[in-house]
Amino acid sequence: MELRGRYDALKAPPHSCWASWERCIDLERFRAENAYQSQAYFLATLDRYRLTTAYVEARDEQGWLRSLGEDGRFGAKLWPVARGLNVTRDLLDSILELAWLKEMLDFGMDDIIPVLDIGAGYGRLAHRFASLFPRGSITCVDAIATSTFLCEIYLKYRRCERCQVLPFDEIGELQAGQFTLATNIHSWSEMPLAWVKHWLGLLSDLSIPYLFLVPNFADFRTREPDGSHGDFGPELGRHGYRCISKSRKYRYSAVADELGVFPGDYYLFQKR
Repeated sequence: MELRGRYDALKAPPHSCWASWERCIDLERFRAENAYQSQAYFLATLDRYRLTTAYVEARDEQGWLRSLGEDGRFGAKLWPVARGLNVTRDLLDSILELAWLKEMLDFGMDDIIPVLDIGAGYGRLAHRFASLFPRGSITCVDAIATSTFLCEIYLKYRRCERCQVLPFDEIGELQAGQFTLATNIHSWSEMPLAWVKHWLGLLSDLSIPYLFLVPNFADFRTREPDGSHGDFGPELGRHGYRCISKSRKYRYSAVADELGVFPGDYYLFQKR
């Protein structure tokens, strides 16, 4: 309630989706099926999770699938894909995203990697990132009060000491040159264009050289409060970001791209 009051006082543009979604979040089961992460919608079945897990395992050169593991805490839906192996969408998506970034940016496991996660939700990516990169650090920001609250609780529970949760009304404390990479995963597609412009302005002001983007659709549409759609594609260029790499989430298998869990596109932008 305190965070909501602080965020409301900023008189920011309305959120086209989260204004109603936020009220539906179960604070004790925030990793369950909800607006943070669809896990069983869109024909996601056990067979599809098994296919996706097989794809991840085949590409998992670091052994992250089993080293990270999944306990299903806070309501996450566990899928028993094989004997002794339960997975969640959280786990599978995180491995694919971080492996792609490691390859595209040539990250070493011991590299110092400062990341700004915009629209961090409950801290899914931050948890997995901190678990894998011992010298990496990540700052989580979100304009939704419930997300900031849950992210702080979750990352403390996971003992992610190199993760910082920064309230939205304190982002003025961030400094240019502080981050190597910004990430935005499945959130700009859910907000109005005015909000995307705000976030891109922040990235530009902070001179963050790389942006990892995962939209919900095959384009850069936004969702406006009146139900219409905007396009934040031109805004990327206006703020100095050009695409240097794009690939499908399941780029090595046409079958997985058709039948895997929640296929999509990965983009890496670099600031000119």
